[in-house]
Order: sequence, then structure tokens, then C-alpha cells
Amino acid sequence: NGFRSGGPDFNLAFVDNYGNIKNVDFPFNKDEMKYFFGRSMIFSNFRDTLLLSPLLNDTIYYISKDSLIRKYYIDYGEFKYPVSLAKNKNAQQVNKELVDGNYISTWGCFESENYLYVRIAKSYAYNFELFYSKKTKNSKISYSPRQDVPGSIAYCIIEGNVGDVFYGTLESDLFLAIADLVKKEGVEELNKMEPMAKKLFLEHKDADNPIIVFYRMKNF
Repeated sequence: NGFRSGGPDFNLAFVDNYGNIKNVDFPFNKDEMKYFFGRSMIFSNFRDTLLLSPLLNDTIYYISKDSLIRKYYIDYGEFKYPVSLAKNKNAQQVNKELVDGNYISTWGCFESENYLYVRIAKSYAYNFELFYSKKTKNSKISYSPRQDVPGSIAYCIIEGNVGDVFYGTLESDLFLAIADLVKKEGVEELNKMEPMAKKLFLEHKDADNPIIVFYRMKNF
């Protein structure tokens, strides 16, 4: 939840089939946590275990019955955001510090049997996708410009996974921005596409449904 008026604020709420809140947990410190980020994935699930990756943090926890246990740690070094800086600042001031690119923040994670995915933001315009192989201990980082930055190429934010296949959705207007660029500058790549993919690039309309994108991981 974000900035509700009245009542305590919590990171996790348990609801019934009718949307009624039955229980809440993980309260956040209102003096320090005065910010909210859309499309961040604070909670995720792996092997029926709930993972917690707090915003502006360098640690990913798993939730046991009565405590948080550190599972992964990402060394952001000097770019880690010191949450204490936010104590006497409002949401707009904190957001500006992040937009300026002075710090790195975690925007969520997903885990499978073989891989860990972490979404990382360094500023408003720059996102990084971190993939970690649990088998080989190797990591890969890819750069992704934000979807809503004018002039940038849209990309698909990963929103979950089924096994080692990660997935996300790409809105039609964002996909069309990619398609227009490919048709102008990537004719050679377009001609190499499978017929179904090529048809999608040539015929997709703004009013069409969003595209579901799957990332099938290769060994690295």
C-alpha cells in the first residue's frame, strides 16, 4: 500500500475472497519510508516461500514463521541509498535524489530453481536487469532504458516466472515504438524473423491486446 489517509501502513495485507483485509504485517517506518514506486515487486514466491526485497535495500530475505532471514546480498558499494537520509525529506525530495542517479535501488526479484532475477534502478532513465545462475555462480547484467522516457526503446519489465521461464507484458503503444524503429532501421533483422514474429511486427495495432513476452533462460 502507499499513502493512505488514516490508519497504519503495512507492506503486506492478507485478504479474503471478497477483498476484506483479515490481517496485516511488515509495518514500515513512516519517518523514513516516505516514498512509493509503481510496478516494484517487493514480494515474490519461490518453493512456497515468500521472498521480501525492500525498496532501497541491498538484501533479499525469505520469510520464516516468525522472522526474516537474509538469503541474498547485493553489494551496491557507494551507490547504496542510505535510508536515514530520507528521515527529514518528503517523497518528492527522495525521488529527486534517485532520479539524479546518485544511488542504486532494488525494485524487486524473482527466483527459480536455477536463476535469480533482480531488477535494479540507478535513476529514472536507467534500469538494469541482473540475472544470477545458482548453478555456475555467474552473473549477467543487461541495461534497459525506461519505457516512459521519450526517445528510448521500450522494453518489457519482468513481472514473474514459471520455473526458469520469466515473463512480462508489453503494452501495444510501447511495442509499436519498437516496431516502428525496427521497420526503419532493422529491415535486415525483420527479414530474418520467423513468419509469426514478422507478422506481429508488421500488423500489430494500437488497439490490440498487450503482448505477453517470455524470457527462456540459456545456460551461462
